Amino acid sequence: MKHITDRALAGVNGPRVFFGALVAAICFEGLGRKLAPATPQVVWYFLKDVVLVAGLLAFGIGLREVSWVRRLYRGFGLILGAAISWTLVQMANPEQRSMVLAILGLRSYWLWWLAPLVVATALRKERDWQAAGVMLGVVSLIAGLYAMIQFEYPSDAPINQYAWGSDAMGVASVAATGRVRVTSTFSYLSGFVDLTIIAIPLLLALGLSRRRGVLRWGATLSAGVLALAAPMTGSRGAVLFAAAGTLVMLLSAG
Repeated sequence: MKHITDRALAGVNGPRVFFGALVAAICFEGLGRKLAPATPQVVWYFLKDVVLVAGLLAFGIGLREVSWVRRLYRGFGLILGAAISWTLVQMANPEQRSMVLAILGLRSYWLWWLAPLVVATALRKERDWQAAGVMLGVVSLIAGLYAMIQFEYPSDAPINQYAWGSDAMGVASVAATGRVRVTSTFSYLSGFVDLTIIAIPLLLALGLSRRRGVLRWGATLSAGVLALAAPMTGSRGAVLFAAAGTLVMLLSAG
């Protein structure tokens, strides 16, 4: 398996292919469910996990990245290790009726803790993380513009239907205005909320780190579009956490 993934991600563009595939699998899962309903839902659900595991096998986790995590988490590493160990113990519970369900639970709780380490290991070179910044900006711009389009349509419009059904009564909306709470390209609005919280300060940091060029203006534009679309989720957290993250980034940057 590792030999296959190494060949698939070989070459100078391997890290960029991995990062682009990972971000697309995460951010466009809901859109894929809507536009290709004939495809089994399980394919869209596990696609991002397959990409992450492929990246893990191809790039591994570098010692430098492990050292950063140890400094960052410090004593929390012991708590994290204990929690993972307890999860493994629970998998061996004699009352556990489904080992498949137990493995899925292990994946849901702990697999994606590896994602930052794998991505950081893959994007060590400056040209790779700059290309990753452009990819993140493009994906964020698409998601933000799509959310704005959704916001202009009523809850019973096809563009606002959830990936798992067409019942307009189940589409979340703001009671005071009747406006739909946008999901953008995700299966549910919580995914888009997470994107705004993470991507806005990250894109601003990428943009402000460059004096000129496409990355500076593109990243800043994408962050601005996401910031405009964040209140359309109807979530206070999307606005407050994105603002807090941006403030921390600006203070850290001086």
